[in-house]
Amino acid sequence: MSTRRLPRVVALAVAVVLAHAGAAHAVPARLVAGLGSTFASVGDPGDGGPALSLSALWAFDPGFEAGVMVFADDLGNAIGVLVDPNDATVALGAAQEAQRWSFGAAWRIDVSGSESAWAPYASATLGYYRVQRDRLGVVTSAESANGVSFGAGLRRMLGGGAALGLSLRFHQLSGDHAERYMQATLDGSVRWGQ
Repeated sequence: MSTRRLPRVVALAVAVVLAHAGAAHAVPARLVAGLGSTFASVGDPGDGGPALSLSALWAFDPGFEAGVMVFADDLGNAIGVLVDPNDATVALGAAQEAQRWSFGAAWRIDVSGSESAWAPYASATLGYYRVQRDRLGVVTSAESANGVSFGAGLRRMLGGGAALGLSLRFHQLSGDHAERYMQATLDGSVRWGQ
């Protein structure tokens, strides 16, 4: 499948899953919001940055959830000195010279051992990544890629369907701009639609 068609396929799949869940009155979704940081990114700049994600997961069997995830991950920034365009000897201060980040949508599967107070889990995604590089806010290059991620985490069940946890995730992309990177995230989740 070409990377041009992948965003449309992912969007259609998300719509089908959401329509099926609503029409079939499926079990309540678990909404998971993640806030963390990327690191160990291949490429330049690759010093990492903030990572955000939002997932909607439905339980199909005890310990098995599947759904969709959207994300935005900062892969790195380069800081340079901004100089006066009329006099190159006058430094105006520090400015972001280059930035690299990825965003996209993916299918997500989580498998957990139990719903005990502390629950370890494993996670995998398959989806569409858009990797962009910009200089002073102007996009200088962009590439679409297929990507997978594998992660593991530990969740603390808080009661009432809420949970808080930590996870570590490895991302592998098919493109040239960011072949792989790691992510550490604080995840909060709630049951929605109960």
